[in-house]
Amino acid sequence: MLGITFTYNSNEMLNENLNPKIKEFEQCLHKWSRWKLSLLVKITILKSFAVPKLIYPLTVLHNRDQICINKIKKLMFQFLWDNKHEKFSRENIIHVMVVYKC
Repeated sequence: MLGITFTYNSNEMLNENLNPKIKEFEQCLHKWSRWKLSLLVKITILKSFAVPKLIYPLTVLHNRDQICINKIKKLMFQFLWDNKHEKFSRENIIHVMVVYKC
């Protein structure tokens, strides 16, 4: 009913609920990566379309795996830089996302 499957094993519950959402997140980024977009538009897409797919499962599942979090970060920054070398530091990009509310 809530979109979360509860099990006795917390690792199994994490994998069963978070992996499909990460796959949706990845598909959303792949769909938008076909377009030649500016950095600010990509940040807006991340904040509007991709990240909301992960907010509910990540807030409900308390023992989040650091490997999953690192995978999500990697996907986000690959999307921002088109799988190329990062032009700005991650701290600066996060600052832009927070301060300018793109």
